[in-house]
Amino acid sequence: MGVVLRLTLLFVCSCSCESLPRSDRSDDPNTLEALVMTQAHTIQQLQAKISAMETSQQQATHTISQLKAESTSLRTDVNNLKTRLAKQETKVAFSARLSTHGQDVTGYQNIVFDAVDLNQGGAYDKVTGMFTAPVNGLYEFSIHISTSPPGRMQVMIVRNGGEVAETEASGDDTKYMDRASNSVLLHMTTGQRVWVKRASGDATRLQGDYRSSFSGVLIRAD
Repeated sequence: MGVVLRLTLLFVCSCSCESLPRSDRSDDPNTLEALVMTQAHTIQQLQAKISAMETSQQQATHTISQLKAESTSLRTDVNNLKTRLAKQETKVAFSARLSTHGQDVTGYQNIVFDAVDLNQGGAYDKVTGMFTAPVNGLYEFSIHISTSPPGRMQVMIVRNGGEVAETEASGDDTKYMDRASNSVLLHMTTGQRVWVKRASGDATRLQGDYRSSFSGVLIRAD
């Protein structure tokens, strides 16, 4: 832009000289000196305008750069908010139970709750009896068991193989089943698994249908 203005300036000066009347284009030194001073003053004025325009252009360029940076920052913030909102809208919940009465459970066997009543988010596997966390967040898990008499049975909720909660159904009555429940709050990371397994006891049979169940829900995503 500066080069164009300078070329324009030279053209204007040239035209000014050519447009002078022949009578004014005398070889008189005084006349020539006055002409030079006039043109020099005009040149100074034009140069001042060019400098002001260049300064204004630099300021505008700087302002544009700042606005671009702010726009990028705002776009990043919006994307982060969208991601957080999507996580908050993620719905994960399941509820499963044993499909048959008198299911034999011995040793440290995993207990597979194969009848699924709810599996929102698809994170519970009824074949393995394992829940896999789809997102980081705070979860609640609950178990309820009913044992066939006599004897006791202790079961536990495990996360990646480590115990996080347990409960025990224990009764001496030979006629009536015994029941026990427990729940636990866990912070889970994506991919961690939770399931139920037998821990100990001399009772070996669990009542099915709605008498023994395993459930979980995502309370809040990170």
